[in-house]
Amino acid sequence: MSLPDPRRSRAVLIGTSRYAHDDLPDQPVVRNNLTDLAAVLTDPEFGVLPAEHCMVVHDETNLTFIGRQLRSAASAATDLLLVYYAGHGCLHPRLHTLHLALPETDPDDLGFSAVAIDVLKDSIARSPARSKVLIIDSCFSGRAFTGHLASTADRVRAQIAVRGTYTFASAAGNTAAVVMPGERHTAFTGRLLRLLRHGVPDGPAELDLELLYGRIDQLMLAESLPRPERFVVGDIGRLVLAGNRAYVPEPPPGSDAERPDVGLRWAVFTRAPGTMSDYGVVASGADLPGDLAATIRDHLGGVPDPGAFGQAGALPWISFSGCTAVDGEPLLAVAVTTASDARDGLGRVITATRFYALPWQTAADTGLTWTGLYRTIRDIRFADVDAAPAELDAHDRVAVPLHRMAPPVLSESDLSRWATVAAAIVDGRSVVIVVDALDPPSVDERLRLLDAIGALMPYGSRARLRAGTWADHRAQHRLQLHFGLRAGPGQIAVAWHDDEFEIPVGPRGRMHLDRLRAMRAAGATAADLVAELAGQREFRDVALPVAQPAPPPQDEAHDEAHDEAPPVAPSLSLAADPGPSAPSHRRTAVTPGETAALVADVTLASIRNGFAAALLAAVGLLVFSFGIGSASGTAVLTGLGLLAGAVLMTVVVNAVKRARARRRFVAGTAFVMDVTPQPTVDAVFARCQLQLVVNAPGVAAVAVRVRDPRVPVDRWPEVGAQLPVLVRQGDPRRVLVMWDRVQTHDEAAAS
Repeated sequence: MSLPDPRRSRAVLIGTSRYAHDDLPDQPVVRNNLTDLAAVLTDPEFGVLPAEHCMVVHDETNLTFIGRQLRSAASAATDLLLVYYAGHGCLHPRLHTLHLALPETDPDDLGFSAVAIDVLKDSIARSPARSKVLIIDSCFSGRAFTGHLASTADRVRAQIAVRGTYTFASAAGNTAAVVMPGERHTAFTGRLLRLLRHGVPDGPAELDLELLYGRIDQLMLAESLPRPERFVVGDIGRLVLAGNRAYVPEPPPGSDAERPDVGLRWAVFTRAPGTMSDYGVVASGADLPGDLAATIRDHLGGVPDPGAFGQAGALPWISFSGCTAVDGEPLLAVAVTTASDARDGLGRVITATRFYALPWQTAADTGLTWTGLYRTIRDIRFADVDAAPAELDAHDRVAVPLHRMAPPVLSESDLSRWATVAAAIVDGRSVVIVVDALDPPSVDERLRLLDAIGALMPYGSRARLRAGTWADHRAQHRLQLHFGLRAGPGQIAVAWHDDEFEIPVGPRGRMHLDRLRAMRAAGATAADLVAELAGQREFRDVALPVAQPAPPPQDEAHDEAHDEAPPVAPSLSLAADPGPSAPSHRRTAVTPGETAALVADVTLASIRNGFAAALLAAVGLLVFSFGIGSASGTAVLTGLGLLAGAVLMTVVVNAVKRARARRRFVAGTAFVMDVTPQPTVDAVFARCQLQLVVNAPGVAAVAVRVRDPRVPVDRWPEVGAQLPVLVRQGDPRRVLVMWDRVQTHDEAAAS
């Protein structure tokens, strides 16, 4: 079936978030249900209704007003009538009839204080609408079901079913629907909105009711949530409720460019099973970057946790970037980190990062998307965790069909949300898309959003842009666009669920937004913008900031007095740009010339100070000897003073040298992968051996083994702990753990 006719369709969204009766707890998230569902249904590109045909009734106590709105919408709808309710559902204690609660509902007097389901059904049944949809996201009160659990489900099913109507129920009649802690919506409506907002990857162009029900049921089952039910009276299961935002059309069958073969260069970054060897490149093909291990580490957003199933940072991690082969040829690369079945020498799960690259020109000529690149490589098989791909061609490459995909389809809301993110990246900023730890988007949803943001930049920007599906804010990495739980220092945080946000951009970003605004003012649609930018495939460079571990807290007053914030860009619209603001002049580093001059000054100063101390000592000794020989007390005292001055100067010079040597270490963090057991004897200090993964400025995820002969027993670390460390510049294996900054066990327990 096709999309409903917006002119002949109506929707009424009813919800109650606050209740006066003590037996009915408030549900604040219901307000978000109504607001966000209305926004999706009335979206100009993917919705099914104009805004004036969608009525929202929130926390209404007047039964007459609610009835009037229902009857008005039902009589006006001739194509689609959609009625939605979110709130508590109650059964009449004697008649067992279902009622939908309002703010003033009294469970002991439902007939005069709640909406009877029979009245709602009658309004729907009498509508001339061709298709009718009833969605009930109701958390039935336990009080209403006392003593009737076995029969309640059948009673509710019978009462909800409406002839000619497709009915969604958030949970079975004897199961309570839920609101997950920390989530913006009720569990059922939140999953429905996720599908309507972000689409179904690999799904059809349009989302019908049966497809939506099946996907919601899968999501709820996978998360051990109450499974929804549907009741179909009549043949309307194929009614289309929305366009699929994740739909990407394939090239026409039989076209020469449908899926051309490409020879992928490859490498495997892992450790040998059964050993404690460091992670590194264990197998690779030819014509790859010279420092291959460093290139692959640049794709990692931290230290992956193979056991983080179901969490926001769970594997696989997928990242993309441009790089350069040893012969200078530009490449487009993808790295996929997964958990394996193999174990290391301590029995821990080994992760493997498979790295693939193809010539940049091949990607540019075909307009290859990041999703298309991932789908090209995701079915490549390996015999073992540290083995080469199972099938290689004569050139030691993996020959696979290139998964070409059309540019992503963006709605007007996508354009307004993500254009400023794209502008910030063009400007060289690092952006983190912050997700809910309890309700993270799927890998396919993340890839789709990365492609959506990439589609709002010139295609050639991908030549140097690094993007990924996950990075840890506590780790140093080189990803410029990624998902995470929070932003690290210097990064911009953008919430996954937020519809509007403000982002600081600089001159290049504002210039990019100005171009997009000019095209919009000339009548270009979102699709026109994407097509224009996709055609700009010349090689472009994008600044690559390095995400650093969080520094120690600084004086807030100092920051406010000296930091100058970049200008803030609002969401993209047809409104004129408010004009440029003064760019930031905050200095973040010295130049190489200044560094060389500083080193020379320090060296000369050290030589001069040492020579001066020696000269002073020689003069003092000479004067002292003269005083002894001439029996001059003044000369003796003068000589002793000069000798004391020489000694003091020597002490000071040595102290300065030690301080400068200490400054050759940089502060960082170390993740404890393994540690010797804590001693059971009563001791203050003990010898300890640690296996660490170190991150510091200039050092990205380097595995080191540390033997420390004097570790405080009351600060003995555990596997998984983060330790503050000093790392020797140029030699990351020289690591000093700052035990004085580690909490004692008692302090950790108290906090």
